[in-house]
Amino acid sequence: MAPTHNNDLHRALSERVQRKVAGHGITRGLIESTVRQVVGALPVSEVAGDTSGKSELVAAISARSTPDLASRLRRQLEAERVPIIAMGVGHSGQHTVVTLQLSAQARSAVERLAEQLGYLVTFLDPADARST
Repeated sequence: MAPTHNNDLHRALSERVQRKVAGHGITRGLIESTVRQVVGALPVSEVAGDTSGKSELVAAISARSTPDLASRLRRQLEAERVPIIAMGVGHSGQHTVVTLQLSAQARSAVERLAEQLGYLVTFLDPADARST
């Protein structure tokens, strides 16, 4: 894996999460630290963007005071019959961020679950994280 792929994914997720949580009192440093942990937890092939032509997306889901966010999401997505390709989780203080690599068709199910449960969700096309 070229380091630039990891850096691009980290930068793209950090920027999107920053925009999503603006005004909620979450510092940039906290976002950077948490995203770094999450990206580091993803398998190397997934961070490198090896999607083999499949239509996939990355969802970053965050919640406050929800340390079991990853297991909750896994259980809820299984109930919706949404397969998870890869998952990474990071914690910083009271904040938990879970990144999920899913098929693009899972977007509406993830949006619906996040809205129902009050989680923040940000989507990233894996192609956006690749070097140009």
